[in-house]
Amino acid sequence: METLMMSQLPQFAWRNVLRGLWRDHVTRADLPGKRMREAIGPNIEDWLDRRSGFLTFRLTQFLTGHGCFGTYLFRINKEDTPMCRYCDTEEDTPEHTLAVCHFWALERGELTAAVGQNLSLENIVAKICTSKERWNAFSIFAERVLQRKKEDERQRQQQIAFDPG
Repeated sequence: METLMMSQLPQFAWRNVLRGLWRDHVTRADLPGKRMREAIGPNIEDWLDRRSGFLTFRLTQFLTGHGCFGTYLFRINKEDTPMCRYCDTEEDTPEHTLAVCHFWALERGELTAAVGQNLSLENIVAKICTSKERWNAFSIFAERVLQRKKEDERQRQQQIAFDPG
């Protein structure tokens, strides 16, 4: 089979080819990035067609689970437990932070006012693709929450450095 060259197809055709490749990629279960693929995959067309919003560092952390979440920090040996440092009842994941942990109730209230009560990552992605206001609400939530988590993590690390015992 002959490999397609960009010059052989008009630009709109290449756009469709690339969209199809990405659609296939995000639905493959054998690839890493499951959390992000599960959030974006069902909403791939809306994600690609959205008219506003861009991925920030903090939004990417929420979608991937990388960042100041206990499960991630525990996995990379930066924390001694995957448990939530704010409520100590569950493992600290993006889903826990979004929908469960009482510590983030104020921020969560502002987010639910914009995207509704269903705070699954899949639903949030579906909602934020539909309006700039919803995208901004999730972006503000992610920035506030993860900035605070990062500051608290730094304080814990400094305390460990000063008092390793």
